[in-house]
Amino acid sequence: MSLNNTQQQTLWTIPFLLGTMWFGLQLSKEHRLSFDLSAQSEYGVSVAMQQLLSELSQREQQLEIIAFRAQPSRKDALMRDQYLEDLLQQLARTSSSVSWRFADLDRDRNLAQALEVKQYGTVVLRIGEVRESILDRNLFVQNMGRQEVHFVGEDVLQQRIRDILYPTKHMVYTLNANGERSLFDGGSAGLSQFHALVENQGAAIRNLNLLQRDAVPEDASLVMVMEPTSILPVDVQQRLLKYITGGGRVWFASPFDYRTLFAPLQVEALDGVVVEPRTQSGYWDRPILNLQNTEAVLTEFDSTQSVVMTRTNAFSLGASAQSGLNQIPFAGLSGAGWLERDAIDSLEDVPSFEETTDWKGSAGLVVGIQVNPSSAVLKQNVTNAKVLLMGDADWLSNGMFAESAGNAHFAESLLNWMFEKEAVAITKYRKPNRLLITQPQLDRLRWAIIPLPMFFAFLGVLAWRKRR
Repeated sequence: MSLNNTQQQTLWTIPFLLGTMWFGLQLSKEHRLSFDLSAQSEYGVSVAMQQLLSELSQREQQLEIIAFRAQPSRKDALMRDQYLEDLLQQLARTSSSVSWRFADLDRDRNLAQALEVKQYGTVVLRIGEVRESILDRNLFVQNMGRQEVHFVGEDVLQQRIRDILYPTKHMVYTLNANGERSLFDGGSAGLSQFHALVENQGAAIRNLNLLQRDAVPEDASLVMVMEPTSILPVDVQQRLLKYITGGGRVWFASPFDYRTLFAPLQVEALDGVVVEPRTQSGYWDRPILNLQNTEAVLTEFDSTQSVVMTRTNAFSLGASAQSGLNQIPFAGLSGAGWLERDAIDSLEDVPSFEETTDWKGSAGLVVGIQVNPSSAVLKQNVTNAKVLLMGDADWLSNGMFAESAGNAHFAESLLNWMFEKEAVAITKYRKPNRLLITQPQLDRLRWAIIPLPMFFAFLGVLAWRKRR
């Protein structure tokens, strides 16, 4: 049976397309490229993990991962091995500092004895002379009374790698008794990615209830107050102030005016919502911050990246040069901005400045306060304390990190200032080498992709009719 020209072209086209796809896959593997089109990149390596792997590369260290296969008699052994293999492949594609291999507990007895492995499914991490073992039961979580098993391997590996790279621990406490935002929430409005940035500083995070405790724990390196739903009680403010006078550090995100806490620091929370001419996506309540390159905190900050807040507030700074309070406005209100004091229900109603009700002037949106011994705040023999103030914590949320990479960049530099690191952490942030698409972008992309098959089918019908 002879083939006409169209049939011959079709037969040649199919292997050509398959060959092109195979060649593209090989190139992506060779250059460690991968694409995750899911919302919030949930099927790719997290930004926090990428930062840890980037740190490995900067230190010129290698991470070797030896994964022992699951027990063969288990019904879900293949599934467990596949989950683990997918993760290890992602890590190896993300960084050339990662190498991995599978081992069998029964066949590789000498290797298992050398690594002191006695259980199936164990994963061994080696960085230099340091070795960590992770048991199978820590990689998979099964809820009581349910059949499904959840793989949490990336989170566990991330924690162990962090423990190896940053062995010195800071204890960070976050208030949790007044409706504060949780650092353990992985949703779009949660702060779990900011949580990861804090842990990358070598910190362990614990909840703290100052309604039940009469003082901040002595081992605290930092206390975080993330947007209480109501103003903190006076006794809680006094306990935080006592912690500061003893040389403590506080990250404070709230729009309320805490006179008991703020008065000694000569700060006042101003009434009104910040309006700036530069906004994200045209929403008036999402101002792009005017960053001040002060105290070298923003050294090497990428000026093409914007830091975006959402419906935030501002602070008036009243300390003089002789007060012993060094107030640093890392982000301030621009000359064209103001505080809107009228109630605006809809984002479509663009506010305008009204002299009779609104406020203009010099104000800080993100303010660092270095408390020095010459102030009347610190106790005797205490050398310094630090307080970081901002009007809201929403700019630290997972959703805002996805929309504006500069937010994570800026947050890490502020953490670096709080922990007094010499090397500014801002230089370590890396844009992912994956294609990141947020949920709204993905929705718009679907409308562009769905008609494509219909379009090509229509072209095929036209070509068929023309040949007829």
